Amino acid sequence: MFILKCLKTCRIRIFFPFLRLHYNTLPWVGAICTIFFSVSIFFFSLQTYANQKLKPLKIGDDLNFEGISPKAKHQFLKFITLDGFRLSADFYKSVSKERGTFVIVPDLHDGTYQSVKIFAEKMVEHFNVIILYPRGHVNSEEFLGTRKFSLDLVKTKKDSFQFIKDYKAILEIIQDRKGELGVETNKCIFVTGRFHSNLIVTEILEGVSGLVLLSARKEFYKTPTSEHISKLNQLPILILADKYRESELKEAFQPIQNSKIQMEFFEKIGNGFSILLKRPDTMTTIQNFAESIQ
Repeated sequence: MFILKCLKTCRIRIFFPFLRLHYNTLPWVGAICTIFFSVSIFFFSLQTYANQKLKPLKIGDDLNFEGISPKAKHQFLKFITLDGFRLSADFYKSVSKERGTFVIVPDLHDGTYQSVKIFAEKMVEHFNVIILYPRGHVNSEEFLGTRKFSLDLVKTKKDSFQFIKDYKAILEIIQDRKGELGVETNKCIFVTGRFHSNLIVTEILEGVSGLVLLSARKEFYKTPTSEHISKLNQLPILILADKYRESELKEAFQPIQNSKIQMEFFEKIGNGFSILLKRPDTMTTIQNFAESIQ
């Protein structure tokens, strides 16, 4: 009824092919146009803001990774995975005679980057350091023109396993650009947070010399970890986790049965890379572990 009343009041008269409006309709037309343009400007501004938020971080922005060490030679790497994701990574050349290369794969959430930075600052004194930004990370780019967020890429087990392609891609970059990057040794140790610690043990990766797992779990998508890890029998592994997970992790990794696995547990240490902030001495543990790998 309201609409009919408005139409009657406006007395709109339509003649083909021209549209003739009575003078009483002008205020209504003005109001409608104002609302239309206001809504359009709002959504344009919202989209512009969103695009700004989705732009990859420039090196040095906020996290200030470029300033990890003034002596470390830095390169920003960009590459494409086999399934078309355009990824990136920060590479820092060791400031002294290198003892290997650390590949750091941050947790899915951004709250861990301060601890990643601190860890990289310490390790770059003796090791090359690569900070990998896997698919869905703000520093990695669109897939087929559409932004994919990390949490949208782990909704299913099948989707989650695609992250393995990111690990393989950075390993290929290290090998293919070894001379350009100045990598002197083949030793390559992955340091992974919660999600990636559980995924990386599901497949043996050529070129990986050792694993540092921060907050691994006894199962991954309801599949027991013990079913995956038999293939890692000869791979050195360091596990750092909260004390309350000690029994379940010892049970989960028991099938490996080798002397190369090392586990350390701490009270109320948290999860993922936050462990390194709460217990800075764990960084020395990681360094010693890496140096022990031949």
